[in-house]
Amino acid sequence: SIPNIVDEIEQLRRMDKRKVIYFKDDTLTTYSPQWFKEFGDELKRRKLKIKWGCNARVDTVDREKLELMKASGCAGLAFGVESGSQKILDFYSKGIKVPQAIMAFDLCRKLKLQTLAFLMLGAPIETREDMEMTYQLVRRIKPDLWFLFIATPFPGNHLHEYAKKRGIIKISNYIEYDNAQN
Repeated sequence: SIPNIVDEIEQLRRMDKRKVIYFKDDTLTTYSPQWFKEFGDELKRRKLKIKWGCNARVDTVDREKLELMKASGCAGLAFGVESGSQKILDFYSKGIKVPQAIMAFDLCRKLKLQTLAFLMLGAPIETREDMEMTYQLVRRIKPDLWFLFIATPFPGNHLHEYAKKRGIIKISNYIEYDNAQN
């Protein structure tokens, strides 16, 4: 609940005078604009001035929500952009579209919210052209900061299952946690 979250923020402030909070909750931006208005109102009521940031999905933000987030102290958002290629986004079952990334970053820039883009290269089906699309997308969205990760087939994830079925990886090189015995 909003009062509980603001209680925790107050505790952090008492403990170490923290003025910047980062919400690691990947679903924070799925909350309604009304939630962010009430959150901002509660911070004001308690006279708490904080800056905060969070993880976000490009398909869960719009101008109204971002304006309310900023009014409550949001200074920046970190988005899982992953790729500039729709083919690759679909391969990872991201459920997002490239134009949604462009819109989210354009809105953040207009509202002077900092942005971070998480990107990933190395899908087994990724081509040089797909990588070029990612490069061009990064040039277009102009994130303040970006992190590039290499796709890794960890046991239990979609990529691992894909690689196992196609013989791309050898099972003996990985510990199968589902079948491991104590």
